[in-house]
Amino acid sequence: MYVNTNDYQQALLILKKTEGLYREKNLFRNIGLCYLNENNLSKAEEYFQKAIYCYPNFINAYHSLASMYIQQEEYQKAIEQWERAIKLNNNFEEKHIFL
Repeated sequence: MYVNTNDYQQALLILKKTEGLYREKNLFRNIGLCYLNENNLSKAEEYFQKAIYCYPNFINAYHSLASMYIQQEEYQKAIEQWERAIKLNNNFEEKHIFL
């Protein structure tokens, strides 16, 4: 609800509490997305990387990280993330977006 109403500070409070109790790939990515929306790029990158480290086949985390790099105009880093995702699974639904 907090994310849908763009209240990222409240969303982060709940998500960070949840992190201490429950670990799941979408939790890390959602924390990263909240930080990204708060323009805290270093924390966003940290959580996208955490999602990838804990769940190396989580394609959405690569996409979120690549999108963040695009915002920073770090195009080569974005391409590297998309290429990593494609190598993991060459036949996923969002492949056309990555290409």
